Amino acid sequence: MTEQIAHAYTFSVILTTAVLAGLLALLLYRDSAAFLRRRSQLLLRTLATTRLHAVLVRRRIEPAEYAGYHGAETMRRQLQDCRGCGHTHGCDRSINSAAGDPPIAHCPNRAAILAACDRRGRRTVG
Repeated sequence: MTEQIAHAYTFSVILTTAVLAGLLALLLYRDSAAFLRRRSQLLLRTLATTRLHAVLVRRRIEPAEYAGYHGAETMRRQLQDCRGCGHTHGCDRSINSAAGDPPIAHCPNRAAILAACDRRGRRTVG
């Protein structure tokens, strides 16, 4: 009986050590350059399918630079705001028009877009 308890104890120590080592490896990977690069690429691929991307391109703002400036959490919020916007019809119409920069008066990300235009010296009518 004592031998079974010793084996169970040894097994639990080995299992606990393996789980903690796995968690430590995961935490170290999350801080690695490869993980951050992959997360950034995924965010940029997601951005490329949105109206926000089209507005940025039409306003001559580099989407990767814009995303890098704002960071992942802010970009996720902006993408969510863009998806939930009630002015999609007007946004699509202005994006697809041939004349100048698309108006963004009703855009939930208007302030960030205009700030990016200011940073690049390309501020136009909002």
